[in-house]
This record gives sequence, structure tokens and C-alpha cells, in this order.
Amino acid sequence: MSLSHQRENDEICSDPLTCMQKSLEPLKEINTPRGLLSLEEIAEVGRNHDSGFVWLK
Repeated sequence: MSLSHQRENDEICSDPLTCMQKSLEPLKEINTPRGLLSLEEIAEVGRNHDSGFVWLK
């Protein structure tokens, strides 16, 4: 699993298998319908739990 903390409390994932899993977590929390976003080609998922900021790259 390739997670790193670049800024305080930022969790960044760049491993393809883990990215797919991690990208679903915040989407489930806000009840986003499955299949709304194409997640197969995501290269990076980042999240700051304190601020709630999430990014998909």
C-alpha cells in the first residue's frame, strides 16, 4: 500500500489497486451513486480528513 503524508493530515494514495478502494470511501460517505464517476483510470487519491478536502487525479 502506497500511502504518504505530504502535508499534515493529508493522506495520498498512488497505488492503482488502493486508489480504486480509497476513491470509493468519500463517495460513499456523501451517498454518491455508484457508477457516477469513472474510477478505473485514477492515478492518485488524496484526502485531508480535518478539512474534508478530497481530490481524485
